[in-house]
Amino acid sequence: MARWRQFHADGQNQGFVPIQTTIAQQPKWHIEIGPVGYGSPVIGADNTIYIGTLKGEIVAINPNGTIKWRQALIGNHPGIITGSPAVAKDGNIYVISTVNLQSRDHRGGKVVVRRIRKSTLHCLDPSGRIVWSFQFPDNAAPSGLGGYTFSSPKVWGDQNPFIFVPAIFETSGFAFELLVIQSGNLVFRTDIASYPPAPITGEGPGLGDILEGIWDFINSPVDFDTSGVGPTLEETFGFPEPTLAIVDYGQYANQPLVIIEDNYKALKVFRWEFPILIPLWTKVSKASLRSTPATFVNGLLAIGESDGTICFYDVDSGNELWKPWYKANHSVLAPPASFGRQVYFAADKKLIVLDANSKLWEQHDLGGRCLGAVALSANFAYVSATDGLYTFSFDLQNFSKNSAVIGGISSPAIGDDGTVYVMDLRNTLWAFGGQTTATSQRPSHHPAFPNQKF
Repeated sequence: MARWRQFHADGQNQGFVPIQTTIAQQPKWHIEIGPVGYGSPVIGADNTIYIGTLKGEIVAINPNGTIKWRQALIGNHPGIITGSPAVAKDGNIYVISTVNLQSRDHRGGKVVVRRIRKSTLHCLDPSGRIVWSFQFPDNAAPSGLGGYTFSSPKVWGDQNPFIFVPAIFETSGFAFELLVIQSGNLVFRTDIASYPPAPITGEGPGLGDILEGIWDFINSPVDFDTSGVGPTLEETFGFPEPTLAIVDYGQYANQPLVIIEDNYKALKVFRWEFPILIPLWTKVSKASLRSTPATFVNGLLAIGESDGTICFYDVDSGNELWKPWYKANHSVLAPPASFGRQVYFAADKKLIVLDANSKLWEQHDLGGRCLGAVALSANFAYVSATDGLYTFSFDLQNFSKNSAVIGGISSPAIGDDGTVYVMDLRNTLWAFGGQTTATSQRPSHHPAFPNQKF
């Protein structure tokens, strides 16, 4: 049974499960959780929903919409959870918390205030008990700054799984590494990239501004304004941090591919041969920001860029496919979703569908902004935007909008009972539909709808 156990459904970030769902119009239940950023719901084998908050709590919700438990992960320091949890096949939950600390250096007769960001990977059992916590290592540089990430962990393996996470180290610039953790111990780390600080361009918040913006948001009593007046989504939440992808189907079942975007311009693919990662290929882009990569069962790798380009590669060889690539009018910073031939992705106020040749198949203008990812079931596409939660037919010719669900940041998730879960900007988790079963049929592009917009 396919389960939405990790960010964007699975290790590959396909954003799809073969489950029949319903139009997200009449909620089954909704419950206040707390402030959530780009983190999205994930679902365990017993249909418990897990989500992390910007208050540093991981919350477990029963399928009936009641709170099962809450677990604070930060301790005495103010901290946040910015990414999605991941549920392993053994039922344990993995989630990353980040603290933002300041230290004062009095040496030399002058007080120098240094910022230290530090992330910790936590393992919790299904009851909410913390099994172990792994604090990201410090940089080897004299500054000794801690490693951190804003993205989501990815797990691989049945019992005693490996957890793959990126780590950023701030020195005179940025150093970027890939860490592999097992049972609370670091089993492998490798350099991915090092680069100088980004220039000051006046083009809006960058990586260094993300935490400050989020802390201002969660400590402010002012409601988020989605009318276009006031802070933009990026000013409030920063830009979405890419999460890596793990390909473990077919020939990769025992030695999965690990795909990571280096927070700058390079897309890199490795093969995991315990206890090391073997570099396979690298592609460098002109764009400085890219989305989480997504891979599909036909060997296609897709990734979006800040200049609106959606890029396609063969995951084995790194060969570029179907050029010239399609270019949207807005940044593509969330992973695309697909179950086969067509690829769905959000580009600010547009939902765009490309055919399997990089040609535009269909598009729809949204009434609000979407910085999250599209979620696909066996019969619908779901998009969370600042003007509501959309349900689309696959050909985009029919759609419904639930204006009560004001979103645009957190991505929808789909349970194996057909329930659609989505987090809004008002601290509320919503559930729609459910009580359906998996389908063995290939998804249809033309489900039976009435002739008018539903």
